[in-house]
Amino acid sequence: MSFGVGGNAEKRLPDPFERDLLRGLLDEGCTVLLDKGAGAEEVERATRLVEDAKAGGVPVLEVGSDGVWPIVEDESLRFRLIAWHGGIGAFSALTAECDEYVGYDSSGQHVASALGVPTISIFSRVAPEVFRNRWKPTGPGVAKIVSELDSDGVVRPMAAICEEVMQRHREIAANR
Repeated sequence: MSFGVGGNAEKRLPDPFERDLLRGLLDEGCTVLLDKGAGAEEVERATRLVEDAKAGGVPVLEVGSDGVWPIVEDESLRFRLIAWHGGIGAFSALTAECDEYVGYDSSGQHVASALGVPTISIFSRVAPEVFRNRWKPTGPGVAKIVSELDSDGVVRPMAAICEEVMQRHREIAANR
């Protein structure tokens, strides 16, 4: 999962969408690899998500940009959220090992799709249908598109968008 937007905040959905989506996936029993993104603002948003998960009792493993995984002495601890921060090469390698990718219209969706990882790509209101069709992820894997806009160009409620992403996730999971 990546909520990175390459410095273009207009590609994001309003808060608390990211928090609610992450909670939904965790509540369904998923283990989530969360890319902390690039730039201070993305790292800050991802850090808030990590802190929220910790406050909710989710076991979290944080991996620094140096790529060094901390020593975990309790082998019985099963992490549900792995927060990772690093370069695009390592991000690509980690993404290749994931069951699916969820994120905004950004480089992450294209990496995942090119690797054949089932992809759920979320487009904000600034992306009309023609833009979504041109920039949707393509590759050997399944790609599902979720838009903040309905077919008439009207902004949809955040809860409906979150539920649609969860439904697309369930469709992908059912075909594993």
